[in-house]
Amino acid sequence: MRIIKWLMTYLLISFSTSVFAEQLLIPIQYLDTTGARQLTPFTLEDEYYIAVAQLAEDIPDTPANIDGGNADVDVIISRKQVVNSVNTNVSPAMVTNQLLFFPLAKILF
Repeated sequence: MRIIKWLMTYLLISFSTSVFAEQLLIPIQYLDTTGARQLTPFTLEDEYYIAVAQLAEDIPDTPANIDGGNADVDVIISRKQVVNSVNTNVSPAMVTNQLLFFPLAKILF
């Protein structure tokens, strides 16, 4: 009975791997982040942007610690220019867990 279960599991995994291999997500862009917490997509003048909230960056030669690290990190703002290409800028911030983008009286926050 165990051989039958093993064989069925093997066939199921083998079949599903080949069938769904074409449907897996394929990364088109990597962003250099440290402790990324949230991605906030927004549109400005028909341009697509993504803002990345970051918590902190590791300090070299120190042990890993959830409360440690350098909290003086930037918010990464990437603008999609053409297919598979982004323009990346940074905005100063400290320990950012969430981002919000909104217009108020023609001023963008």
